[in-house]
Parts: sequence; structure tokens; C-alpha cells
Amino acid sequence: MDEPAAPAGKAHSGKTWYWLWSALLVAGVLGLVVVIRRQPACPFEVVLVGMQRLEIVDESGADMWAVTFDVSNRSSARLRLHATDQRSWARVGGRWVDAVTVREAQSLLGVGATSKVMVLVPGPSESCRFTLKYETELLKWRMWRRIGPRGQRMALRFPKFCNWLWPAGSFGERPPNGWPARNPPDWRQASTDLALPHR
Repeated sequence: MDEPAAPAGKAHSGKTWYWLWSALLVAGVLGLVVVIRRQPACPFEVVLVGMQRLEIVDESGADMWAVTFDVSNRSSARLRLHATDQRSWARVGGRWVDAVTVREAQSLLGVGATSKVMVLVPGPSESCRFTLKYETELLKWRMWRRIGPRGQRMALRFPKFCNWLWPAGSFGERPPNGWPARNPPDWRQASTDLALPHR
């Protein structure tokens, strides 16, 4: 004897709830896109930490100073810094001269993370300029972090949508291990001038 068919009302109700949750998930994702895309013009905050006179002089005989400052990520995205393009200058007598960067910012800055930078400048320097290249993590991974563990569990209930928007790595991790990089990289440049106190 054939099995009795499931009541049509229950099947219809199940599909209705599925599409309702799908619509709410899509609406939530679109709302996050609007919020997350609002970023400060410069994602970095640079703060002078300290200065130390060194027992060395430059070619002109001026004392050299070690200037230390914090580079903080004030945006809502993780940032990757260019490994070989962090440059610094010192302003001496109204003109810019090359400074020596002896400690660069770390290559990956999480949201709210801070990294120390140290440069060597001549003693008479009036200010210091620090320039770097960076790129932000992909928008979809910012969204994944912002929805939090509860939202992530809900998203995983819709595997086709979740795998399309947030593809897992080789071991099922989201985001994939390493940097979910753009290809080609989308490098941007940021520059900050710091006034140095009179000594």
C-alpha cells in the first residue's frame, strides 16, 4: 500500500519559511554592505610614542634620533601592508630628506590593532613623514565577521548561498587561511606627517 502523502499545507508552510528566511538573510547582507562600506578617508591613526637620542651622527655631524610611533587600524576592515613599500622622511630646515626606517609596521593589521614603527632622523628635524601602501580585506569577509557567530550559524543553514558568498578554505575554514587577496592587488597609499617636539 502506498505511503500517505504529506499534507499539502505543511509542505507549503515549509517552503514559505525557507524563502522568508532567505529573504531576511539577503536583506541583512545588503544592509551590512551599506554600513561596512562607510570607511574613514585614511584608515590609519599615527601617534608619536617617543624619541631617543643616539650615540651616532649623520654625514653633517648632527646627532641622530630614534623616533617611535604607533600605527593603528581605525577602520572596520583588516589591512594588509605592502612588505617593501613603507617609507619615511624628515623635514630639516624646510626641506624633506630621507629618513631610515629601522622597524616597519607588521604586514597584517587587524581591526583596532596597533603596530610600532621606528625611524632614524637627524637631530634638527622639525617633523617626520611616514608613507605606506595597503589594501583592505574583501568586503564579503568584513560582512562575515560582522554578522558574528550567531549570524554565521544561521547563514550555514543555507549552504548554497553561504558557499557562493563565503567560500570555505581547504579545511572548511571561513575566511580561508592566509589573506583572501585580490588579484591583482588593490594597493592604496596613505601618508601622515608628525610634528616633532623641540629638543
